[in-house]
Order: sequence, then structure tokens, then C-alpha cells
Amino acid sequence: MGGRGSGSYSRYNSKPTTDNYLKLDLRVLKKRGWLTPNINQTLTWSRNDNVIGAISYVLSNDSITLLYEHGASSNEPESINDQIPLIKTSCNFGGERIWFCCPSCMRKALVLFGGKYFRCRICRGAIHPSVNENKLDRSRRALAKYQTILAPDKSLSAADGTRNLHKPKGMRYKTYFEIKKRASEKEDDMNQYFITSMKRYL
Repeated sequence: MGGRGSGSYSRYNSKPTTDNYLKLDLRVLKKRGWLTPNINQTLTWSRNDNVIGAISYVLSNDSITLLYEHGASSNEPESINDQIPLIKTSCNFGGERIWFCCPSCMRKALVLFGGKYFRCRICRGAIHPSVNENKLDRSRRALAKYQTILAPDKSLSAADGTRNLHKPKGMRYKTYFEIKKRASEKEDDMNQYFITSMKRYL
């Protein structure tokens, strides 16, 4: 019972996770200062210091046009020119927030996921990785998130932790110490979950 082919097992891995796709995140573009109208930029994605994807985009006041090739491993890759509408909504304390408008379902989204076209998570049929994760996996993921905030240009493993990471340029000390505190808590949780999991094999 519960083995391969049973109902519970097949449901566990029935859907891809968001980690299976390249992510186009408006928050990242804003942080980099790349949301200026008429800007033309190239985005790249890397894994283990190897580039795994690249697109160019042109931004206007009400849309972002993505330019890239799909199926680059084939003899005749297809050139994609995909225009994604942008929506602006008012924030509670003033200012505006920008959203993607998914061309397939017209939902607002901060993140689009790649394929032949970049679409929202719902249209991709993807679930968040945490759905399939145990406590150890979740603590590792949380720690990795803090590592990315403190050292975005470094490739770190869970064993590296965050205790030796210095304050990034431009980050307030208050924010830095808060992140370090949360990261240390997640690192302690990860170590404890790891010890607990190893005891099962002793």
C-alpha cells in the first residue's frame, strides 16, 4: 500500500512545481531598476554557474514584449515575440503596483513561468515546491531564500549557512540583522530536522 501506482503516490508527483520553469519576476526587475519605460534589457538564468536561458525584452507604459528563441536545441528554433500586458493598481498607502496580465487567463500575476510562452502559475498547472516538501526541505528552501537576499551573486549550499555573510551594499543594518536572525533560526531548524531524520537510520 502507498507504493508506486497507488492513488496517494501518483497524486504526490502528479503536477510539476514552479521550480521546473524559468521565472520572470516583476519584483526582481523592479529591484534592478529595469522597469523604466522604453528600456531594452536581456535577462539570463543560470544554474551552477551555467546559463540555462536568456530572453530580451522591451518595456512600454502598458506592456512588456519578450523576445527569445524556443527550442534552441533543435535545428530550427522558433523566434518568439510575445507581448504581455501590464496592469497598475493603487496601493493602500499611496503609489502603484505593477502586475503582469497573463495573456491566457487575464489574471494578475507578479511572476510568469517559461515554456514556449511565459504564463502564470495557474495556466502552467504548476504547484509550489513546498506542497511536496517535508520540514527539512522547507527549512532548506527558506535558508536558500535568505542566502539569495544576502549574497545574490554567490552559489551557496545549505551547509554554507548565512552566519558569515556580510551586509549587502545599500541594505539597512536593521534589515540586515533581521534577515540574519530569521536565517539563523531556519538554519537551526534545518540542522535539527536533519539530526532527527538521521536517527531513523541508526
